[in-house]
Amino acid sequence: GSTPHLSGIQVAESRNVVFRGLPVWPVDGTDKPLHLVRALANSSKIVFDKLDVRSREIVSDYYSWPKQKWLSAKASGFLVESSQSTVSNSNVTGVYHGIMITGEGDSILNNKVRGFGGDGMRAIGDNSVVRGNDVRDCFKIDENHDDGFQTWSTGPAGKANQGTVHHLTVEGNMIQEWTGPANHPLQCVMQGIFMGGYLDDLIIRNNVISVSAYHGITGYGITRGTIENNTLVNSRTSGKNFPWIGVWGYKERGSRQVIVANNVAPYYNVNSGGNAQDPRMHNVTLAYPAQQLRNPFGGDYRPKPGSSLIDAGAAMFAPPTDIEGTIRNKGNAPDVGAYEVQ
Repeated sequence: GSTPHLSGIQVAESRNVVFRGLPVWPVDGTDKPLHLVRALANSSKIVFDKLDVRSREIVSDYYSWPKQKWLSAKASGFLVESSQSTVSNSNVTGVYHGIMITGEGDSILNNKVRGFGGDGMRAIGDNSVVRGNDVRDCFKIDENHDDGFQTWSTGPAGKANQGTVHHLTVEGNMIQEWTGPANHPLQCVMQGIFMGGYLDDLIIRNNVISVSAYHGITGYGITRGTIENNTLVNSRTSGKNFPWIGVWGYKERGSRQVIVANNVAPYYNVNSGGNAQDPRMHNVTLAYPAQQLRNPFGGDYRPKPGSSLIDAGAAMFAPPTDIEGTIRNKGNAPDVGAYEVQ
């Protein structure tokens, strides 16, 4: 009748193993592992489902933690280096980095990352899927450039920004820099989705991103990419310059064959390979989100009744469902942004 408690999980030389419904946090007074849950690269087909992963037993009060308490809890949630593995339906709270997957064919699905001091999610392996996650409340505790989601390509020797990330899908995620008390001294300035190096066959769609950094959705060196039906707002104020959707080249290669369509954002900084300014792409520049969205500073990013975003998208670019799984389109055309409301 009891529930076991684990102070950490490490998986090595294993495959086809499922860990489900387990609480994981280090015992006070013991050394905290660098990663609370880890699957090594010599494993495959590992599933972590419905885990409750925390840096300490009591984390519900993380808004009140001083900086030193965050630094003393600097353990990350998941590091999954094994291939064809999944982190799903789990809660990750009060950690440094939330969920990181580096193996080929790994997935991050329907998790909640609440309160973190580094990056919410990372995926750098080929054929990775990051879908349906809720990432919120980023704390500034060190010099890390904080991201809701980050990827970068690596070369054969593991050096960053060499090689190529192939077939990455990031869709249906809610990424919010902050949902806690206003004027908190440790609130970070977070980037939304930041992708460095080289990326081929990229899909970024149906994400909601509320951040105060310039990079809302930014990618470098993209070949064959789609950035569609995302909603971006500035988390702190109305403004016309950021967060932006940005597409650039990287080193010797520009971006090419990138579709940027049906998005809502304060700004588009597409200097290479994209077509965001083409009217046929149906992107909307929205500097004052409260004019069109129901309650963007209170967490409701759906278009208001009567909003000009409704039925304003291009059907040929719209995903078949929205961020909540609602079928598109319900009206004469798909709605612009992550939500289909009418």
